[in-house]
Amino acid sequence: MRLRLLGLLVGLTAVACSAEGEDLAGVAESPIVYGEDGRTDVYAAKPDLAAIARRSVVALFDSGDLDVSNPSDVKVAPRTLGEAEGLCRGQRFAEQPAAASCSGTLIAEDLVLTAGHCFDDEGGATPATVCRRTKLAFNYFYEAEDTLARITRDDVFACAELLAYANDDADAATTHDYAILRLDRPAVGYAPIRPRPGASPARGQRLIVAGAPSGLPLKIEATGRVLDPRAAKPDYFTANTDTFEGNSGSGVFDADTLSLVGILVRGSGDDYVRRGSCNVVNAACRGPDCSEDVQRLTPALAALCRAHPALGLCR
Repeated sequence: MRLRLLGLLVGLTAVACSAEGEDLAGVAESPIVYGEDGRTDVYAAKPDLAAIARRSVVALFDSGDLDVSNPSDVKVAPRTLGEAEGLCRGQRFAEQPAAASCSGTLIAEDLVLTAGHCFDDEGGATPATVCRRTKLAFNYFYEAEDTLARITRDDVFACAELLAYANDDADAATTHDYAILRLDRPAVGYAPIRPRPGASPARGQRLIVAGAPSGLPLKIEATGRVLDPRAAKPDYFTANTDTFEGNSGSGVFDADTLSLVGILVRGSGDDYVRRGSCNVVNAACRGPDCSEDVQRLTPALAALCRAHPALGLCR
């Protein structure tokens, strides 16, 4: 199991299963995730945002969660979000598959930017070993309501090696959490997004996150804002985005320019909480302590280019 990203802030009004297990069917509910749940399936997103997800965002999987026996129709593990999280009926996306472990962004034809902790292992395996058993897949999204895009073997890649990696103690004075991995081959037909190192977002700046919350097929979250730029710090800034475990490694974009400005790495609270005999999205985390940490790009790219100065991305 990958190190669980502490659930990032989400909420619902007080509707839930009763102590006897009564579900939410027929009960009015008003999702509140920093005001209103901003997660959107790719097919329903604005065209420019959907294009980012379709062409540049990749989901990370444990190799056992992808069935590649049919090269023209790769299948993800069949468990649904409802099954994985023991959700009460009526929760959003409960019937969708929840198979991905992390998210990433293509930044060169064979390089993916993600979070360092995506390569942690509770059993003690090294990050390099976790890399070797990780698969990455494009086309993990809904192309229409109730219709998953087809994933072929051409859309699935192996993690060949970690070119840059850091995962510092969250309590350290300076905290870095990033990984840049090389794919086993160029991602032909997809569109790398060149990172924007040195970007210093302003307080209140609008943000977009593209990734796989709770392991779901890709979602676009376009309602986030910068809370604290931490301009004097080299490691991360804080934001409020409607993101969950599985969004670890997601690219964070400036909503005005659609430039890549960070990596979603940490958050507060638990994604889901118990209500009677089932679980609902957590609404308990409120106030200034509720935020997500977004790793800045400069440390990751600096580490990459120190080790591999000949890369085109570094030139």
